[in-house]
Amino acid sequence: MNSADVPKRLPSHRKGLIATSKRTAPGTLATPSLEPPRASFGPDPAQQALAARETGSRMRELLGQLPWTHLSRRRAAAGGSLLVDRAHRGGGEALSVLVGRHQAAVCGYLNTCLTDPAMVDWATEHTFRHVVRASGHHPSHAVPRIHLLDTARSVAAGAWRSHPESCAVTDGFREWIVESVGPWPPQGPAPLYEAYRCLPARWQTALWHLAVEDDHPALISDMLGLSPGRLALARQRAQHMLSDLYLTAYRRAVSGRPACTSFVQHLAVYTTSRDIAATGHAEYCPSCSRAEADLTHLDIGVRLHLPALLLGWWDDTAYRQMRYLALRNSDPRGMARRLRRDLD
Repeated sequence: MNSADVPKRLPSHRKGLIATSKRTAPGTLATPSLEPPRASFGPDPAQQALAARETGSRMRELLGQLPWTHLSRRRAAAGGSLLVDRAHRGGGEALSVLVGRHQAAVCGYLNTCLTDPAMVDWATEHTFRHVVRASGHHPSHAVPRIHLLDTARSVAAGAWRSHPESCAVTDGFREWIVESVGPWPPQGPAPLYEAYRCLPARWQTALWHLAVEDDHPALISDMLGLSPGRLALARQRAQHMLSDLYLTAYRRAVSGRPACTSFVQHLAVYTTSRDIAATGHAEYCPSCSRAEADLTHLDIGVRLHLPALLLGWWDDTAYRQMRYLALRNSDPRGMARRLRRDLD
């Protein structure tokens, strides 16, 4: 995102979409009942996982009650990338569905970057506007949610770089911007990143929304065009394909290390038959230990590591908390109407 995407004058402070009490300081959440955002990888992953499950449960329940997250007419039914294309061509209903599905996630993510509710509101609308307009010039992204969050991060970072004195960002996001130099992902793609990117778009969408976002089954069914009863099978197929692609990517990465190559062969058998005992190689090889952990507990590996690999900046606990607040306190239909007027 270049400087041209950031306005010369940032929006003045006003009550944000998800603010339920006045913000008092950078990094403070909108409601006093929630913990302030922590760094991308907190000191206690077990507590973070528990908090994420509790927040995820509340979000799934809330998502099931919101009418605007679902398709209202058969002719609007479409996968995510096709929905973006339809919105670009002037499909008002497609734009409404796109915003309804993803507005809370974009708003929640931006609240892990920015501390001013007015800036969050502006950046959320700007993210959707940019993605819809750009779809006519670039190929559609396989997973619109990831594309929207990636764009939102670029918008927030660009605003801070252009207006560092007036654009208030969270401490963690500022540290990430300062430390992140060069192309992403740094140090070459990880096997999990490479394997995920090789998946068909359908399975990328399934894994992201099932394993990472933990979305409501009805919402995921809309996105994939599947009945809720078939989601478990879709998840299983996506995980199996990801596991195979991961092994292929890792085998290629360690091709010059005989001990690691031998371990990969063992790991390929172990992931399909847990009756085979693991070898001791992973105990003294960090990369093979990581591969074993990723493949043995694939859902956990996807949830813990994939967002940061794809987006760079990711504060899991804060994202889930802020997304829940956005779902609870905002109606995206107003934003959809404003975007429709701007894009016409």
